[in-house]
Amino acid sequence: PDMWLAVTVAAFTFVLLATTLVLSVADARHDREVAEHEFGAVSLRALHDELEQRVHARTAELADANAALQAEVGEHERTEKALRASEDEARAIIDTAYDAYIAIDSDSVILDWNQQAESTFGWTRNEVIGRTMTGLIIPKQFREAHARGISHFLATGEGPVLDRRIELTALHREGYEFPVELTIWPTKVGETYKFSAFLH
Repeated sequence: PDMWLAVTVAAFTFVLLATTLVLSVADARHDREVAEHEFGAVSLRALHDELEQRVHARTAELADANAALQAEVGEHERTEKALRASEDEARAIIDTAYDAYIAIDSDSVILDWNQQAESTFGWTRNEVIGRTMTGLIIPKQFREAHARGISHFLATGEGPVLDRRIELTALHREGYEFPVELTIWPTKVGETYKFSAFLH
């Protein structure tokens, strides 16, 4: 009986120790899992905070960029408005001038033609815009010299009839020739030139 009692006690003790060990391992695993979970939560919170800071910073940058863009658009609109007002004023001055005003490009294509030019040459603005000036108002005997003069200026930047008052013979729509005084001046437009003239 004492032996069986000793064996029983030993077995009970072993079971108790084994159970305690299992529980200890389980507790340790649980503690590790809790620690890992807490660490993950802390890391996730830190990541969230960093992301939120980045979002706030980017939002502020976009707000600043938007404000700058709106200011630039406002300035551009004011500049365009001033330019339109200036163009309208120039148009009014040209249209009401006592002298005929004509503008052509480097190919002698008519770009502008005021009311006095209509009266002087007999062609309306709508009839001449986009057409070559040479055959409309330059007498046949002077057309080749006109073409040579423009080519010479485009090649050298020099023109003996530019920027001074000269006397020439012009051609009316009805076919008759008449003398005119005019001043021609070139204006650089991009890579080419515009030629403007007042004449009477």
